[in-house]
Amino acid sequence: MKLFYRVQGKGQSIIIIHGIFGSSDNWLSITKKLSVNYQLYLIDLRNHGNSPQSDIFTYESMSDDLLELINDHSIKDPIIIGHSMGGKVAMHFSLHHPGKLKKLVVVDIAPKSYPVHHEKILEGLNAIPLSELKSRQEAESILANYVDEPDVRQFLLKNLSRNEQLQFQWKINLLLLPKT
Repeated sequence: MKLFYRVQGKGQSIIIIHGIFGSSDNWLSITKKLSVNYQLYLIDLRNHGNSPQSDIFTYESMSDDLLELINDHSIKDPIIIGHSMGGKVAMHFSLHHPGKLKKLVVVDIAPKSYPVHHEKILEGLNAIPLSELKSRQEAESILANYVDEPDVRQFLLKNLSRNEQLQFQWKINLLLLPKT
């Protein structure tokens, strides 16, 4: 799968992989400083951000997507940074393609199984009636019944966009996320 990505800077390549509900733009402020010395690839995993959606959503498939990006762009010995779910993708990648990276940095996750802990978030996102939704403020008001923290709501609502007909849609594939 051809992932959406952003490239900034010059130097040693670093690939940064976001967590669940995230996207490449979560890392833009950090990359401004790092891009002075590094070439940064910020990717959107499948079913997130501006990357395509797919019915296949496994760590193996996301690791394969990462390999495709590395091969397509002839990225040699990248440092791979993965946050949360992105960390699991990065760990899977390093186990199956150990010769394809220089270093691995995993943030906020360990190599173990975790119980699904975002049911309330998913319930809130699914409670937003996209076909009837008039504004982002209305979406935030509905989501506030499920998610107390305003900054978390704002983070989650970055996944809300409009299609060509100006109707609201999700950038994330809500049908598959409960399985991660």
